[in-house]
Amino acid sequence: MIISTIFRNRTTQKILRVVVPLAFWLGAWQLAAIWVDTVYTPGHGALLLPSPLLVWERLAALAARPSFWRTAAVSLGRIFGGFALGAAAGTLLAVITSALSWADWLFRPMVKVIRAVPVASYKRITGHTLAGAGALQAALAAAHFLDNPGGALAPNASDVAADPGLNINVINRSQDEKSVLRLGRPVRHILTNAFAFGGSNACVIYSRCPAGETAP
Repeated sequence: MIISTIFRNRTTQKILRVVVPLAFWLGAWQLAAIWVDTVYTPGHGALLLPSPLLVWERLAALAARPSFWRTAAVSLGRIFGGFALGAAAGTLLAVITSALSWADWLFRPMVKVIRAVPVASYKRITGHTLAGAGALQAALAAAHFLDNPGGALAPNASDVAADPGLNINVINRSQDEKSVLRLGRPVRHILTNAFAFGGSNACVIYSRCPAGETAP
């Protein structure tokens, strides 16, 4: 009897640890959706923050379409295929350049150029935005072009030091404004990498419009 009671209590605790947080956040989501629809954007809240029920209904409608699963499978296939191809190519080049001196001599200039490019990550600030990752990256890129004659570059959002074995030019975070990395000229180009399971998997180069010219 005692063992059975203990087992039931443990099972109940495990269930509550899942159900209670889930119910809490679904309720918070629902309340936020109601506030957006009634106060922030009256009558248009579903465009900005749809309720859990609307999301579930839309997901159910999409799941009933074979094209939804084909698209999801293709997207996942591209993601994992890209990771596999990158890992295979990197491993192959590492083996070749280690075994053959002429290959190391051939690829070394390209590697030096890549390592010299300043790198920063902002995911710690933005979190998992899925399909919105590309939009946030575009906004961050545009911010570098506006009122930035000295070419100051936004630092890496993480406080964790980069692995020295990577040997890449990570823009370090600093509280001292004077130590911010500056190019000494306006930023001309920015490469953003936006990868997400929502299907936004793209590398985009943004360029500053030259003075006196208008963007097309």
